[in-house]
Amino acid sequence: MVLFWLRNVSISFQGVPVLEDVNAFVSQGARVGIIGPNGCGKSTLLKMITGSIKPGQGAIDWAKTPKVGYMPPQEDSWAFYDGTPLDLIGPEHSGMLGRFGLARRLCDQPVSALSGGERGRLLLAVALSRNPDLLVIDEPTNHMDINGIEALETLIKGFAGTVFIASHDRYFLDSVCTEIWRIENHQVKTYKGNYSA
Repeated sequence: MVLFWLRNVSISFQGVPVLEDVNAFVSQGARVGIIGPNGCGKSTLLKMITGSIKPGQGAIDWAKTPKVGYMPPQEDSWAFYDGTPLDLIGPEHSGMLGRFGLARRLCDQPVSALSGGERGRLLLAVALSRNPDLLVIDEPTNHMDINGIEALETLIKGFAGTVFIASHDRYFLDSVCTEIWRIENHQVKTYKGNYSA
């Protein structure tokens, strides 16, 4: 069953085209890797899928509106945040922190005191605390150690919903993706299979 369609989607910033006349669809349960050079529009596409920005033209048509869990790139996540992991995720979801390898002693520390890998696991815990059926992850393996990457691979493989991942890590994409969307010359080309296929 199709989850959503991109129909003639275009977006530009300050008159510079990022994506032009994109047409694609994704099926429920797919694990889609988004690839392309820096600045090609991977994060923009993910933000349109999450609904945080709207296409300049065209539409994203959903078969049903999903609950979205979004893991932004770490570089976008901490600049103005000085709270603790527990503040960020909320006490009702504090068990998620341990599930993602954040020791209890870290829960009351400032987020700025966490390592890159710990921050990545925190972002993932926050995204999954929303019980999503669509998980959107932007550059998850940056700053993450090998144990964190392996845990993320296991989680994605066992996730019951649909996953979109923007990443430059081809080994990670080979491990988890069932489909690749390559952004090139403002267009999206879709391929079945993982990165190497």
